[in-house]
Amino acid sequence: VQQGLDQANQFFLENSNKQTWLTSDIFGWHTIPFDGATCDYGRIATLAQQAAAAAGFDLSSYNRYVYSFPGLACGWSGLGTVGGSPSHAWINGGPTRTLLSHELGHNLGLYHSHAYECGSTTLGTNCASYEYSDYLDTMGSGSGHYNAFQKERLGWLPNATHTIQSSGVYELELYE
Repeated sequence: VQQGLDQANQFFLENSNKQTWLTSDIFGWHTIPFDGATCDYGRIATLAQQAAAAAGFDLSSYNRYVYSFPGLACGWSGLGTVGGSPSHAWINGGPTRTLLSHELGHNLGLYHSHAYECGSTTLGTNCASYEYSDYLDTMGSGSGHYNAFQKERLGWLPNATHTIQSSGVYELELYE
C-alpha cells in the first residue's frame, strides 16, 4: 500500500507543479466481518473505520479515507466519491499508482475523461461521447497526467484561460 501511495504522491506533485501532494497514515490491515458477497462499499467503509477506531486510531482529524482490501469479485477495481469532505476511495486489489491517482482524482472533484467522436467533422450534430476514452489521461483509461481541462478544474493552471473579446487571429500554444 505504501509504495502505491508514494507513487501517487509523486504523480500529484508532478501533475500539479508541486501545488498538491499526499500525506498519509496507514492504519494496518484489519479483518472485518464482511463476506464480500454484495460488494457493499459503504459497509466496507463503516466496518473499516470501526476496526481502526477499536485498534486505538483517532480518525477525527482525517478528511480523506482510502480503503484497500484484497480483490473481491465486485466487477470494479476502484471507486471514489466525487469531491466532498470527508471523501472516500475504495481500492479492490493492488493499490497501484494509476488506480490510486484515478480514485483520488474523483475525491478532488474530477469526473472521468471522455472522448468526443464526430466522425470526419470537428464538431457536428451526430457526435458521441465515450466515457473513459481519453487514452492518455489517468481519469480516462490511460496512466498519464490529468488533461488540461481537469488541471484547470483543480486550479493547477493559473492564467491558462483567457476570454476573447474581439475578433482576430489568435495562436494557441502548448501549456507545457
